Parts: sequence; structure tokens; C-alpha cells
Amino acid sequence: MDSPMKTKPSPRLEQLEDRLTPSIFGQPWPDPGHLTLSFVPDGTNAGGAPSGLFNLLNAQDSTPNWETPILRAFQTWAVNTNVNVGLVNDGGLALGTTGAVEGDARFGDVRIASRVLQPTAVSTASPFSWSGTTWSGDLLLNSAYQFGSNGQAPYDLYTIALHEAGHVFGLEDTAVSTDSAMYENYIGPRTGLSAQDIADVQSLYGVRAPDWFNRIYANNSFSTAAPIGNDPSQLAFEADITQIGEAEYYKITTPATALLGTWTVKVQTSGLSLLVPSVSVYDASLQPLASAAASDPLHGDLSITIDSVLPLSTYYIKVTDATSSVFGIGSYRAYLSYHNSAMSLESHVVFPLVNTIGHLYDTIQNALPLLPTFGANKPDQRFDYVWRDSITDSTDRNFYQIQTPAAANGTSFVMHALAWEMDPNGLHPVIHVYDAQQNPIALQVLGNGDGMYSIQIPGMAPNTTYYIDVAALNPNGPNNTGKYVLGIKFDANHAPVTLDKLDSSSLAAASSANVSTLVMNQNALFHFSLAADNGSSLAAAVVTLAIYDQSGNQVFTIDAPTGQPPTTGVVYLPTGTYTVRTSIKSSSGLFLPVNYSLLGEILSDPIGPYQASTTDSSTSPTSGQDGSGGGYTYSGSSSTSTATCSPPGCY
Repeated sequence: MDSPMKTKPSPRLEQLEDRLTPSIFGQPWPDPGHLTLSFVPDGTNAGGAPSGLFNLLNAQDSTPNWETPILRAFQTWAVNTNVNVGLVNDGGLALGTTGAVEGDARFGDVRIASRVLQPTAVSTASPFSWSGTTWSGDLLLNSAYQFGSNGQAPYDLYTIALHEAGHVFGLEDTAVSTDSAMYENYIGPRTGLSAQDIADVQSLYGVRAPDWFNRIYANNSFSTAAPIGNDPSQLAFEADITQIGEAEYYKITTPATALLGTWTVKVQTSGLSLLVPSVSVYDASLQPLASAAASDPLHGDLSITIDSVLPLSTYYIKVTDATSSVFGIGSYRAYLSYHNSAMSLESHVVFPLVNTIGHLYDTIQNALPLLPTFGANKPDQRFDYVWRDSITDSTDRNFYQIQTPAAANGTSFVMHALAWEMDPNGLHPVIHVYDAQQNPIALQVLGNGDGMYSIQIPGMAPNTTYYIDVAALNPNGPNNTGKYVLGIKFDANHAPVTLDKLDSSSLAAASSANVSTLVMNQNALFHFSLAADNGSSLAAAVVTLAIYDQSGNQVFTIDAPTGQPPTTGVVYLPTGTYTVRTSIKSSSGLFLPVNYSLLGEILSDPIGPYQASTTDSSTSPTSGQDGSGGGYTYSGSSSTSTATCSPPGCY
């Protein structure tokens, strides 16, 4: 294989990833219709090195001219399935900052950055991960190489982004089909997807479906225009242009109080999709009154104001695309409002919709039955349930009744459930699961950190009732209220997540510390899970895990309180040797020996969905391998204790 540093006029084969990509291909995002994307400012910490995206790409073209092909690459996938990607600002927080699995207000779910990668890698990207890390969705360009369009640089930016966008959406490489955008090597510029690419992404997210208005009213003409009422709850709505050239029509009659005032129609795509929209307003005689059209996906928001409107007058609104490119498809929100000297009428709807009333279903006996979000018989792999709710005070909790999908006898599902805060520094949730007889079910915690909680349960029977309980992790402490998103998926196609057993030991005194060595044979994301217990409800302690590089710099830390669910974290670790120190951070009451267990995995295996669990003792090296032949070794604790804590994550 030729080095990516060399350029030749003949076709070349270049490796696209350095395999720091989490190995969970085939898993969809929880809410794919509302993904966001941001461009990371230069200087942002990207796994220990500053991102230089703008410096790298501005050397080839102006910012809008290189942002657009990246957006076009993501949109090329999105238009073929039930996915939207909206452009948002990036606040420059470090990649991997703890936060919302989706919808974090500080940065996009997908973050585009650049840093020096391994020499064999042109780029890399991370799909959705059950660990809940915000590394999911992030795309890194290797800043050692040049990217451009129309032959300006050795690597075609659209082609690279198209490949990595496929990974972001959950598709893995192929070594077979050179027609596929997911072909594992770079062989030159591409113009789009293969038929198999489209089939693969639709197997995850389905064929793009019409919006609610189109299903109910078939509102593609004046005669079938969807009626919009004047109640504030109806003056804002979300819809979707599903096909190139599609037009959606709405009909509204002004209120009796709308006398000689103004009527404003706003169409928003920013933060929602990459649709380039057009909007027009017509009177009752279907004569056009005003129109507006966006010019590109970077500026998709539109507004029209009609002056001197009369009461009880009929108007029509037409929303369509303003381009025949892939940017002619996507979701939008419409906002209608009336204003005159005597009154103001506008929507009070705030997207996304969230229940903010507490104590409605805070016992299992009055659990809220959830309906499947994307339909009970969906043929794709989307989540079964996505629900937004809130915890309003220290005694509030929410119970939900759910049903596993119908399936053939002998089918077994792995249940995954995630809950995450909607606002930074908001609710820190916890999830419990009960069977139909209201008995608690043992579960494994895959993610627990700063407002995110992720669990799995294997062996779930089909067509069976279960109950989900979401509450504050620490009801009497901080972060015990706030809005959250709950996502639930029953998976019959993948094995449960299995973490490697790295260490299982004890700390006999408050001053005890155990030291281990982690050797990374490649750059990788590493997922850690730490659990601690002292067998007491009267005495408490907090175990802290700290990782130091060869220069003695602390690069990662997590804390695990005794008697609580495991704490997890994900860190980017470049190749090298690291010291892992486990100690007591704090304690209260009479100190009792603390048993702890450390599990982990490289989120880098492009072949299998998860690594196999090791059965090595804590004093023997643990090894992990990824699909590119790299991996890690972990030499267990230097402590002579072999005490074992209770199974972490079975909480």
C-alpha cells in the first residue's frame, strides 16, 4: 500500500481510518431525525492535540466552499433515509466532553475536526456508541495531508467525508465492492452512493417516510392543503420535504382580531436539517403575495410578512425546495404569528416537545404506556422508543410500560436503554427495569457519567411487557432535577456488549493505592467502567482511578462511590505506556476495606461489534486486539490482594 504522503497520477489505494472508531457498526442513533453537526474551532482539544480544521482547509478554499462539500456528503446519505442533520455552532469544548448523547446545545452531535493521525490514516469517524460518549459522531481529518475539491488536492474532500459519514451513521467498511462509498481504501473521487450503500443505510433507518401532514392530508396541492388553526399550539409545527420537487401546502384563516395588522410566516431549517427551502404565501384566490428562497444550506431560515391583513381571511402557504440537489430534501419548522396595535398571537410551542409536569406516573401501578416511536412493525433497526420527559423535584420519578417486539419463538432480544440530560449540568438520571410481575431485573451499566446513563439486559423475551423507571441518580444531592431523553432499543441482531476484565482488587486502608500499567499499541478510544463496594450502608468511600502518561501528566480520571452503580468514561489514548493508579479519594464513617472492579474495552474493533471478555486474574496481563492488529495490554494491580467485589453493573 502506498504511503498517503505520496501522490501519483494513477489510481491509489489508501487506508482511510486508523481504527480509533468505536466498533458498534450496525447500531442507529436514537433520534436520527434530529442530528446536528458543527465545525470545531481551531485550537479545540481533539484527543490531546489542538484541532486545526480551518487552518487546514482554508489553505485550499474559502470556508463556505469547503464546508458545503462536507455537508453535501452527510446529506447524500440523509436524503435516502429517515435522517436529518442540522448545522449548529460549536463552542470549542474538548472532543469527548461529557454531555448529551444527542442534542447538546454546546456543540453538534457530529463534530468535524482535524489533527495529526497515524501516517497510514487519511481520516477517521466514530458511530453511535452504547457507552454514551460524545466522541460518537466525531470526524477527524488527518492534518498531515491536503483535502480539496475539483482536483485541488490529493484527497477529494467530498469523497472522504462521504465515507466517514457512512461510519457516523453506523455502516462499516467493505473490502469487496469498489463501487461502495464504504470501500475501505481511497481510490479517487466519488459522485455519490452505490445501490448497496442506500440499501444498507435504509436497513438501519428505513426508507424516508412522508411527514404527518402528508400522511393525513396528502397536502401536495392547494385543494388538499392541510388546515392550520389559530390556537397558539397549532401556530408552530414540524414537517418534511421528502422528495426533490415536492411542495407542501397549508391553509389558514386569520383570527377575527387580526385587523390591519401583520401576519408573519417563518420557516426554519437551521439546527434541524440541510434543506434549502422556498416559501410562498397566496391569498384566497391563489394569487401570490410574497415569496422567499434560501440560497444554500448554510442559510436556510426564511421569513415573510404580509401587511394590512383582514380578519377571517384565508391564506395559503407553500413550502418546497429551492434546489434540485440533495439539499432539496429535509425537515423544517414553520412559525406563524399575527401582530397589530391591540393584540399579538403567536405560538407558545417550544421544540423539542417535553413533558414538564411532575408526578404524573411516579409509581409502577400508574406507569405510562409508551407507543413505539417509529411504529410497531418497522422493518429497520431504529430505536423502539424515544421519549422526552423531566424530573421536577427530589421525590419525582417516572415509570413507563413498554412491550418487546413480536418475534418468532426462540428469539431473544438484548435490551438497551439510555437516558441523558437535555441541558448541561442538568439531571443525572438512573434507570431501573422490572418484569411484567413488577420484579426488578438485574442489568449491566455500560455508561454512567455526568448526566448520561446506559444499561443493557440480554435474554429479553419477545412480545412481553416490561417496566422502566427513570429517576435522579442521587435524589437528595445535586443534579436531581431536569429534562431528559429516554431511548430504548430491543436488538436481536447483535450480541450484548462485553467488556474486558482489567482489574479486581481491594484497598485495605484509606491511604491504600494500587498501581497498574496500560500499554496502548495504537491510538484508540478506551472505555472504562469502575465499580466499588465496601458492604456497608453506614460507611462510604469514593474510589478514584487516574491515568498518567509517560511524562507524568494526568490524562483521565473517574470516581466511583461505594454502593452506587459503576461510573464510566471514555478517553482518547495515543500509542504509549500509561500508569493507572487506583486509590481512595474520600471516605466517611468507619473506614472499611473497599473492593473495586475495573472493566474496559477499546472502542476500535471494525470487525466484531464487541470484544470478548477475558477471564484473566487481576495480576496477569489483559490483552485486547482490534481489527487492524493493534490493541493493548494491561498488567494488573501491584497490590497482593485478590479480593473480588460484587459483579459491577448488575444494579
